[in-house]
Formats: sequence, C-alpha cells, structure tokens
Amino acid sequence: MSQESLYQIIPNVTRKEGFLKVRSYNLVLTSTRIIFARYTKEMRKADDKALVESLKGKGFKARLVATMSGNERLYESYENKSFDTILSETEGNFEIPITQILKVKRPIGVRYDDNHQEIPRKVIIVTNQTKHELKFYTATASDEAYKALKNLVK
Repeated sequence: MSQESLYQIIPNVTRKEGFLKVRSYNLVLTSTRIIFARYTKEMRKADDKALVESLKGKGFKARLVATMSGNERLYESYENKSFDTILSETEGNFEIPITQILKVKRPIGVRYDDNHQEIPRKVIIVTNQTKHELKFYTATASDEAYKALKNLVK
C-alpha cells in the first residue's frame, strides 16, 4: 500500500448540517481521503489573537502581508501534523475515503449579484451513504475546490 500524502488544503468551507445549521471546516485532501477539520469560533479567536501578538511593533506592510497570508499559516499548521491527529483534533471532524466518493458535482450556470459579482457555486460530494453540500465565500474558491476535488476523485 502506498504512503498517504497531502494533496491540498481548502480553507473556509461551510457544510450544511441540517435545517438552518451550517458548520465551518477546512478540507484536508490526501491521496486516500478527504478530512473535514472543524474550524470553530474558539479556534478562529485563538488564531486571530496569535496573529495580533506576532504583529505587535511591526509596520503597516508587514501587518498587511501577514493578514493576507492566513492560508499559508493554516497550511503550515496542518503540514506538521499527522492526518490522524488532524482527524481527532476537534469533535465533529470526519473523513470520507476517496473510494466511497461516487461523484463531485456543482450546479450548472453562473449567477451574479446586484454588483455584477459572480456568486460562489455550491460543490456537492456524493458518496455511497449521503451527499455533502459545500459552500464557499468566493467564486474563485468554489472553482478551485471543485477542480481539486474532481482531480482527486478521478
């Protein structure tokens, strides 16, 4: 059996979990599975506090660059952990083996808001047992996630 390797990390994904209930996740894509790692309010506050502490005394440019590179810090934090550690890190984390994914799909067509900005499309992962409806904050993130998931599931 081949060694499991990190494929990609997709941050800031929301997953519908019931009527009017959504949860935030970071998706950790590996060569054999997708790990849904919960990103709780407490984790977000701790990350923000650590960022503020690390930027004390820094200039405007340094603060701006650090704020915009949040995904790099996320990638580094997951890169240094084992996949099983990520899976057991927070209550509510779960995994989907690649072999159980039947297809990855998204609605056809592009919609725009009142300011003529593209509205992010949902990405749906269909498995043997259920479907997982994922939403993103930007259309670019939605497109990139769809492409990464389609390439992984091939």
